[in-house]
Amino acid sequence: MSIRRIWRDEQTRIQADAAGGKLTEAQTSATQFANRMEDAEKNLANVEPTITQGGLGILKDRVARGITEWGNIILYHRVAQQILQYPTSIRN
Repeated sequence: MSIRRIWRDEQTRIQADAAGGKLTEAQTSATQFANRMEDAEKNLANVEPTITQGGLGILKDRVARGITEWGNIILYHRVAQQILQYPTSIRN
């Protein structure tokens, strides 16, 4: 088989698939992505009223609490480290 004939057969097959409604790999990926985005928008539409109540509402409170908790943990570890190092610092 010549390369031209292989190329022509492949082009004919691609055109037949396109005419039959078969999607290419890129089209399939784009369709799947669009479907996932639609699902995400539906889920966010259900959650959004709770998040946006009173400004940022629940989300704002959760972020503030998370930052405070991490800050307290870091502060606790620093103080604990200083307490443990205090006796050795006196001797030196």
